[in-house]
Amino acid sequence: MQVLSNIFYSFPFQLVLLHLRKYLFMLVPWLLLIMIVTGNLMAKLGFHYLFLDPEYFGKVNFISFFLIGIALGGFIFVWNITSYILNSFRFPFLATFEQPFLRYSLNNGFFPMLFMLIYLYALIQFQYYSELKSFYEVLIYQVALLSGVALMLIVSLLQSLNIQVERFMQLTAGRKELRRKKVEQNFAIKDKTSGTFSSELRVDYVLIHPFRVRPVRSAEHYPVAELQKVFRLHHKNALIIELVALVMILMLGFLMEIPFFQIPAASSILLLLSLLLAPIGALSYWLRSWAVSAVIGLFILANFLVKFDFINHRNKAYGMDYGHPAAYNLTSIESAVTAQTMEDDNQAGLQMLENWKQKVAGYYHPLQKPPLVILNASGGGVKAALWAFRLMQVADSATENHFFDHCVLISGASAGMIGMAYYRELYRHKKLGDDIDLQNTHYADNISKDLLNAVSFTYVVNDLLFPWHYFRVNGFVYKKDRGYMFEKRLNQNTGFIMDHSLADYAPFEKGGSIPIMIFSPTIIEDGRRLIISSTPLSYLTEPFQRRTGSNELKVDGIEIHSFFKDQKGASLPFITALRMNSTFPYILPNVYLPTDPTVQAMDAGLRDNYGFEPAFRFINQYKDWINKNTSRVIIVQSRGDYEKNYEPIVDQHPSMMKKLLDPINSLYAIWSDFQDYHQDELVGLTENWLSVDLNILSFEYVPERKDQIASMSLHLTAREKQSILNTINNKTNRGKLNFLVALLSQ
Repeated sequence: MQVLSNIFYSFPFQLVLLHLRKYLFMLVPWLLLIMIVTGNLMAKLGFHYLFLDPEYFGKVNFISFFLIGIALGGFIFVWNITSYILNSFRFPFLATFEQPFLRYSLNNGFFPMLFMLIYLYALIQFQYYSELKSFYEVLIYQVALLSGVALMLIVSLLQSLNIQVERFMQLTAGRKELRRKKVEQNFAIKDKTSGTFSSELRVDYVLIHPFRVRPVRSAEHYPVAELQKVFRLHHKNALIIELVALVMILMLGFLMEIPFFQIPAASSILLLLSLLLAPIGALSYWLRSWAVSAVIGLFILANFLVKFDFINHRNKAYGMDYGHPAAYNLTSIESAVTAQTMEDDNQAGLQMLENWKQKVAGYYHPLQKPPLVILNASGGGVKAALWAFRLMQVADSATENHFFDHCVLISGASAGMIGMAYYRELYRHKKLGDDIDLQNTHYADNISKDLLNAVSFTYVVNDLLFPWHYFRVNGFVYKKDRGYMFEKRLNQNTGFIMDHSLADYAPFEKGGSIPIMIFSPTIIEDGRRLIISSTPLSYLTEPFQRRTGSNELKVDGIEIHSFFKDQKGASLPFITALRMNSTFPYILPNVYLPTDPTVQAMDAGLRDNYGFEPAFRFINQYKDWINKNTSRVIIVQSRGDYEKNYEPIVDQHPSMMKKLLDPINSLYAIWSDFQDYHQDELVGLTENWLSVDLNILSFEYVPERKDQIASMSLHLTAREKQSILNTINNKTNRGKLNFLVALLSQ
């Protein structure tokens, strides 16, 4: 029992209890970090990759983990400083140590050590299993991480944080004066200390070194005033050091485009946690019981200030003119497209189809009609981009490079469209005579390169504070943020091959040499679709029956060429259109459009994750031509998010919390199913319009083991890439591929 009592009244154990009892907010960062590295928080978005597979200069190596270690050591240091500021007054004996802050940090090491053990275990498991690394490589990563932590924790030895009371007294007064003060105050020290230092915690033993324990010595023989001065000096120096974290964040934001300063995103996150923790600790120390009220007041103030442009940054569609916004109301929406505009766009589409027909005529007998192929691509992070791109490679390879020639239209959402766009661009360059092998694995590597680190880094060091860097597109000025950095990194990954405007592709689409690409981000204020394409497609903005029937039907889309003609919609960079179509909430910023009042566009997947609705309207628009000039319509879907048919997942014994959240969670969990049900209805309608066969082939990324499915992240592991590339060869997808070959050869 005495051993248990000694443990209970030891300094480390009492500090653990103190944090659990009074300062739970100090434990929130550790909980978040543990949940992230173990894949229990935002794993679908790949946040654990930031810590388990950090990149620096595009590589995962000793340096990248060393930088993570430095940032983690810095966070541990700031966490200990904040805890020291909050709690040191409870333990006056600390001032008697030669190195008080170092001793405090050692005794306060339970939570940092717990996280380190969990982190190292998760790191070993991830690098062995997911990244297929060797024992030596994993060992090097661990050494790098621990070296960085150790290097940063050396700061704990700073003299400014380790002033011993006797040394301080010697520096501030003569020895005789000190003895006099001791004698005069020894009798009253208990009363004075009780008003200055907390006596609620009993501490009998303290760690001096990791393996040495000693009883706590009384500090009653020291003058209270001198103890107070020592702690105040410690607090002052600690707060100064905490400001260093803020300065580092600001400096990194200023230098964010220089590769040398683009530290791994996990390092930036740890710096951000340090930055957030410091002021919260300071408020708790200074305001005590008023701290919670102060935090609420600051939140209300910040909520009010973001209404003003000087503090509220709005991401914009680059290349467009925001100086003369278009009116966004029902009248302007309904009047933006005239009957003449629709007829002009319709005739341009008919000419494109005739040009396409001439392009593929050489594959068939003069009396034989060609099949028409439409592509749909789903969202789902970089895995969807790689899956869509690989599907195009395999389909072209299986058909002797005839498949993509037959493609007329590409529509879809998010990253799947990025993979399709990259393949289309390579195809265009090959047709122009460039030496490009579409089957080269180098291109698949390019489209699957990391995008998460750059976006996360910019979010932390730039967007969360306030973007102050500017750049120009078409003579217009915009602020740099994570949207800008996403576009820049995507351009770098793909060799800047897609660095063109929408208008640059118009002649190629109209000539039928490349498929039309339709981007359709969702306007979140009213759910309308923003139709973005190099070719004007005004007829996609409303149901066909609105023009021919008497029923009241809504205009459910706006088209960039007709609605934003005066705002230079055709000048939109192609890579910006890709981003606007891929703005997964919070990962990338919503795009504010040049309208009055201002509306926002976000990921196309909010309304249609497979791009079937635009394809459905296109088929309806040209059904007469299709029935007359083609043998069949083949819709090839690249599903990189979820399989279409799966066993229902039912929890027969839900918890109370799950019952409360089910009405909300279900909307997210089965959103893809809702879209599938709607899509199947449209398929039935389409078959009624067409006199030719309609064939829908859905190629699904479904790995052999459910626990191996890649996350919907902007980062892929080596095993995930391998899984995606291999899944095209499974029995189901091979069967559909053989059927596709047969359909194109008939």
